[in-house]
Amino acid sequence: MKKHISYILIGILSFGLFACQDQTEVYEEFVIPGGKSYPGQVIAPMVFSGKNRVLIVAKAPVDPLVTEMRVYRNYYKDSIVVSLEEKKELIELEINGLEEENHTFAIKTIDANGNKSVPRFLFGSVYGDNYKKRISNRTFVKAVVNDEGALKVDFGDADISNGAIESWVNYVNNEDQEVVTKVSVQEESVTITDFKSSAKYLTRFLPAANCIDTFSTDFANISVLKKIENAEWEVIDYSTQHSDGENAAANFIDGDNGTRWHSKAGGSDYPHHITVDLGKSYNVAQFELFRMKGDDRGPDKFELFVSTDAENWTKLGAFDFNRKTDDGQLYSVTPTNARYFKYVATEGGGSKPDRHVMGDVSVYEAI
Repeated sequence: MKKHISYILIGILSFGLFACQDQTEVYEEFVIPGGKSYPGQVIAPMVFSGKNRVLIVAKAPVDPLVTEMRVYRNYYKDSIVVSLEEKKELIELEINGLEEENHTFAIKTIDANGNKSVPRFLFGSVYGDNYKKRISNRTFVKAVVNDEGALKVDFGDADISNGAIESWVNYVNNEDQEVVTKVSVQEESVTITDFKSSAKYLTRFLPAANCIDTFSTDFANISVLKKIENAEWEVIDYSTQHSDGENAAANFIDGDNGTRWHSKAGGSDYPHHITVDLGKSYNVAQFELFRMKGDDRGPDKFELFVSTDAENWTKLGAFDFNRKTDDGQLYSVTPTNARYFKYVATEGGGSKPDRHVMGDVSVYEAI
């Protein structure tokens, strides 16, 4: 932020070099021989917004007799005096403790004889708690650790219209250090190769381009998942399949949504179900379901169950499924210890609503 302000100040100084002659001419227009004298004004004043504060920046007037600058607010009820005796080229004034609203400032210069300049007016916005109440953390899709231990965090949309600029992902690395990775709002994901534990994130906002302060949401925990490999999975029960091979129920767990599980044509109807043994127990936290590529004969609604013994079942919930997309659809559930899961399609449509076709399923554990 300091670098950002420095660039602006350099611009003001550059502008001031070209403006000096014009400002001198303006000043001379107010000098009436034998009449009232108006000191030279400050040059190119600007106001930068902030959190319950503003920063006013201007180039010093060319009038050599000017000794101070006064900044008025609240309809001239309050004022701040800035000495210009040192003849600095650039003037900076920070005003703190301001209410969160739009403010008007009047700037006058005063010379050694007590003469006051014609005022220059500035308008600036001040931000505070009301603005912070309007901001929200960027949506979070999923965070998955791969086989190499790298964590990939996928994000959804950020509230750019309200000033979102970046997110900070805070985590503990392999050296047990707490570190932060910054993710711009244009990036949809970030991969962290030295992740060990404890991930959380917040989103930072800049209310306006000329604001000197940023605002942040509170940290939100990231539920870190790991995809359960399907090498030891086994289908132990299913309602029907049209035939073995390309229509087999086992195709639902082969990791390829280009293959399909097709219910028996002409001899079955909803509900359709399949039960899968994961090979061992996991802390199951998320499912990802895929339709068969290009096939809309999937369900509209389904239910998920888990079990430790394939006899006593816990219902995780009832869910909607979009059978019009090939994209994977994520379903987060309360992390539950389980070795078995059961998928039950309860309603469906498509070109042949009496048939049920699905592509694939992935399961994730919480770590």
